[in-house]
Amino acid sequence: MKHTILALLTVNGLVGQLALGAMADPVDGSRTLTVHPSFPACFQSPEGQPLLLIGDYTWGTFSDVDYDYAAMLDSLQAHGLNFARVWLWWGCEEFPGLTDRHMVMMDRRFVVPYQRIGPGAAQDSQPKYDLSRFNPAFFDRLRKLCQAARVRDIQLQLILFDAWMLKHPHLWKLHAFQRDNNVNGVDADPANTGTGTDGERGFCSLGNPRALEAQQALIRRVVDAVNECDNVLFEIANENFYNEQWELRLCDFIHDYEKTKPKRHLVLPKDLPNHKGVVQTWDSRRIHAALLEKRSLRRPLIFDTDWEINPNDDEVRRAMWAAALSGGHFNYMDDSRQIGREHQGDYRGTRRASLHRQIGYLAAFMRQMRFWEMLPDDALVKAGNAFAMASTNELTAYLPTGGNVTLDLSKLTGQLEARWFDPKEGAWGAKFAVQGGRPGQFTAPNGNDWALFLRNYTGSKGPSPPARVQATAQAPSSVRVIWAASTADVGAVGYRILRNGTPVGTSVLPSYTDWGLEPEKSYAYTVVAFDLSGDSSAPSAPPARGTTPARAKFCQVGLSAEDIAERLKHVTDPDGDTRATTAGGTDCREPASAQDHYLYFAIDDGYLHNEAGLTTRLEVSYFDESGFIEPQYDSVTGAYTSAKRIQLTGTGQWKTATWTLTQCRFANRQNAGADFRLFVGENRVKISRIKLSIDLTKRRE
Repeated sequence: MKHTILALLTVNGLVGQLALGAMADPVDGSRTLTVHPSFPACFQSPEGQPLLLIGDYTWGTFSDVDYDYAAMLDSLQAHGLNFARVWLWWGCEEFPGLTDRHMVMMDRRFVVPYQRIGPGAAQDSQPKYDLSRFNPAFFDRLRKLCQAARVRDIQLQLILFDAWMLKHPHLWKLHAFQRDNNVNGVDADPANTGTGTDGERGFCSLGNPRALEAQQALIRRVVDAVNECDNVLFEIANENFYNEQWELRLCDFIHDYEKTKPKRHLVLPKDLPNHKGVVQTWDSRRIHAALLEKRSLRRPLIFDTDWEINPNDDEVRRAMWAAALSGGHFNYMDDSRQIGREHQGDYRGTRRASLHRQIGYLAAFMRQMRFWEMLPDDALVKAGNAFAMASTNELTAYLPTGGNVTLDLSKLTGQLEARWFDPKEGAWGAKFAVQGGRPGQFTAPNGNDWALFLRNYTGSKGPSPPARVQATAQAPSSVRVIWAASTADVGAVGYRILRNGTPVGTSVLPSYTDWGLEPEKSYAYTVVAFDLSGDSSAPSAPPARGTTPARAKFCQVGLSAEDIAERLKHVTDPDGDTRATTAGGTDCREPASAQDHYLYFAIDDGYLHNEAGLTTRLEVSYFDESGFIEPQYDSVTGAYTSAKRIQLTGTGQWKTATWTLTQCRFANRQNAGADFRLFVGENRVKISRIKLSIDLTKRRE
């Protein structure tokens, strides 16, 4: 048989993750992203479904103080991607604008996990790090990043330490673990090599007890911050070439520590191989061979491109398709998403928009089939240049150079339905019939790369209704809906979510978070699946109900050496650090220096998040000396909307000022993920208490 198909059908712009299969029922609250017990080449989602990870990431998503991670995650979600690798900290507060073969004006500032309070100055002329005192803003930002990824169904690989910078003397001298930069006597270069690369007693070693103790203390705080998150896995270090046993020891440390915690997480490289341990090449044949060879590990294998920036979209596309058709996962290191002078990117990676679409097309193609049941097998390709994988019901092949291919269809009996897919344009060819049970010859539409998908034809007219729909209130304003993915003769490509019978959104994922709801109300959800042909399933039945809890009428925080927080947190930023003090016999906080012009505050997202149009009443208790207070809040019109400034009058008494803030949004868009801040300029204004009362009757329609 020989088939040449030229007609193409587009995917209507829908790309993404469609993890079909049975969902664990009920959902276990302790479940996290893990290795699938029955299909170990795949991950298992927290909901119990087989999961293929396909993603895109850059260096500064979390670590860079001015990086808008929400915009970056929105871009991933728009392309149907579900994975990102994240550096937590590089070891210092700022990369200088130096030029060498590795960096061109790499001028970047980082969120740091430690407080810098001295005494004494570090080599960057700032106060020394105190490795025993942690920076709450770092962990607040980390928690919010993980939560933001979770509501977008994105899994995060969190890198705890970076070992790349250890080998650069001009960067190592700025590292917090360099002896001159901390007040704790930690010296991760006792041999005076001028770097942190000593595998015996350096940063990545087991022969430096003080450094190891400090690393473990930081790990404990990170685990405490994100243990509740089911969408993360940990990576001990990026590019540790110095001591593998150090990494494995820290993997064990995390596993032991999490035995006392509600959730357990995967840790690289103990549970999965690091990216350098999988394959690093753009050659599709070598990628295929390496992934097949390593399937004996019985672990998911991630083809991660963190070894070279490749500007050639065609080469990247062929590499990622070879990985996926060899049973692997894919994560692209993307300089186009890195802001700053060196890479001149943006949060959405506009410069590589075409590549992002192509990564999304791969996600759409792979996840409309039962990928977890399919095994890559060179014996499936009898002639031609192709990679193929199959189950007893499906077969897919990738032809990196087009042309002719002969496939073994002996295990797919009866009449089959086949389609060509264009990986570059995301377009499907028309359906055509193929007889199974014998070899089949196929000719790609042209000499470009093409994918072919074959499935047993059952005569089904459309997808089945999504099953096991569950609706769970996450907060007074949101309900999360999950379901077991639909099946069809050609897989579902998306879902419509209906609230009380009215469509409220679509998803390419078997989950959806419905925001902007009223507290103390019950909502009924149904889900409809639709396929490539436009056929829709019947609505899921019966409706799943979620009831939002009551919302407290206010949130507040008392400021002192140990803040007392009720749904409102005081967070810090490089332009808004504070210190504890007393005034008039009352504990309070004031700006740490004249350069700290702001006091930042973040509302707990579970209490209130991104509800445009709210009216709130802000109360600030302050000690009346000199200066001014000007609230600046996240509103519908901007992230830093100013309220009326009040002048302090010098009475030397405690007073309370009140503002009515209208059209509030509170979407964590300020520095450090804050929702509002108090601008005080260079004045050491003392604040003891902040209270925010919410008027739900004045929401913008």
